[in-house]
Order: sequence, then structure tokens, then C-alpha cells
Amino acid sequence: MHIIPTGNIILVHKGALGDFLLCWPSMLSIRTAFPDSSIFWAGRTDFLFWLNPLRICRLPGTLISSISGLYHVHKWPAALESYKVFWFGINRVTTSCVDHRLIFLTGVDREASTNFRKTCLSILEKNGIFSDNDWKNAWNDFFGPKKSPEYVLLFPGSGNRKKNWPLENYLGLAHLLEKKGFKVKFVLGPVEQEQGVDVQGFDAITCHNYEQLQNLIKKALFVVGNDCGPMHLAGMFNVPGIALFGPTSPEIWGPHGIDIITSPKPCRPCSETAIIDCLDPACMSEIKIEKIMKIMEKRISNRVGFGQ
Repeated sequence: MHIIPTGNIILVHKGALGDFLLCWPSMLSIRTAFPDSSIFWAGRTDFLFWLNPLRICRLPGTLISSISGLYHVHKWPAALESYKVFWFGINRVTTSCVDHRLIFLTGVDREASTNFRKTCLSILEKNGIFSDNDWKNAWNDFFGPKKSPEYVLLFPGSGNRKKNWPLENYLGLAHLLEKKGFKVKFVLGPVEQEQGVDVQGFDAITCHNYEQLQNLIKKALFVVGNDCGPMHLAGMFNVPGIALFGPTSPEIWGPHGIDIITSPKPCRPCSETAIIDCLDPACMSEIKIEKIMKIMEKRISNRVGFGQ
């Protein structure tokens, strides 16, 4: 078993919100294993909101070019001589540079179809860094537990429109929930705003940063959405919800603590890496509103008026 010596550490992550949240327990494990190391972040600046409690800081600008250079160099850069690099990716190593100071955590195991989070943690364990099994409690200690529930949140978008349940289905679900006395809010991301998505008179919320999104989710009674980052965030705060999966694999990408409904189409899933080649996936439209309502009734049946 290879144990990495202590020293300065750089975490590299180029993915979106859902990928990041799946990797967060691994980042916690790295901090726990190296409590005295300086750890730097080479990734999206807006994710630092969830890394600052781990004492992970933004990578100095003088080192950014050295990290970017790892894509095309064969020899370890002199500027990174005193650093270890943990590079989070999907399913393949993205550099030809081979060095004991560089560890790739590729979350998609095509043979095992294991959850992305678990695959990353298992790679760390093979390198002598054992997972912090209490990661979820640590998350809630850092960012606070969920608050008194106020509404049902619907997330009609995702990073890829091919993963989306039809908007008319979300609207139909919203109408049913309102009839049963629930306050419903749609959460629209930048893509939905650019597309001018019309939620037909329902409350529509736009979050300008991830702290706003987090505070919104923490007050949710229930969430429903596609295979998207906010569903992972809800699950990490123990907010009950349903994630709808079609082209992508729920075994790999499913959010922790969230119920999953998959399309009945026999051709799904057709993607393990979230790269979807199907030109017009019909699988998502096969998911029925009634199935969602049945699970919601089971999860929040103690709410007055639900199911009557």
C-alpha cells in the first residue's frame, strides 16, 4: 500500500456542481489525512464556499500555468516540486505525465458501475488515505442542518437538456401539488433563464450564488429534479427528494439520500460518463407524474391534506 508523505497539496477539479459534491467526501478525507498540510484548490472559485471550512485555499496564480501544463508535459514541473496533486476526473487520465506525486481519482468505473463518490474514496484508500465515514455529519456541522420546511422545490433543468424531464410534466406535477395545498417553487438556473423558460405563473427563483441555493434547499419540504447538482446538495442536507434518471446511470451518478425514479425504456441508461450521444432521448418522457406523487405521498404523508 502506497502512503503519500505529507507536504503541500493541490486539488484539481474541472467538473460541475454535481461532480464536485460527489468528490467532497474525498476532499474531506484528504484534509483529515493531512491535517497540517497546506492544501490549494485548482477549480471553480465559486466552489470554495464549501472548501474554506476544510482550510483549502485558492491556488496561487503563479502555479496555475504549471497545473495547466500537466496536460501536455512528460516531466514533473520544477514549480510543483514540493507539491502532491490529486486530480479529480470522470473516467480517464488526462495527462501523459506519470509521477508518484500525481494521483488521478477517476470516479467512473465502467466494470463495477459503482457510485462516483465511492469509487473516488476507494482510489484514495488504495493510496493509504482512508475515508472519513462521518463525512455527512461533518458536512452538516460545517454548513448547518436543514431548516423548518416551507415549500416543494422543482428543478426542471440540468447541465444537459437531454437529461431533463419535459417541462410540461413539471408543470403538471406543480398543479397537482398546489391542489393538495403545497407551496411550489421552480428553481431556474442560468440555462433556463437564457432559454426564457416559462413556468406559467408559478413562483420562479433564480439563485445568484451557491450560498443562496444552499439556503433555499435547506428550507425545502421536498425536492424533485433531474440528474443535476442541486439534487446532490439536497441529499447532503437530508432533504427528501426524487431524482429523475433516463440516459445517465443512477448507480454511478445517483445523489446520496435521494429517491431515484428511472425511465422504463429498455434502452436506458445509454451513458456512464454523462456524455449523451442519443440525439433525442425519449426515455425521460416515459416517467409518469403518478409515480412521483406516490413516492412523495410515502415520504411526507404526515403533512395535512396530502393524498386526500
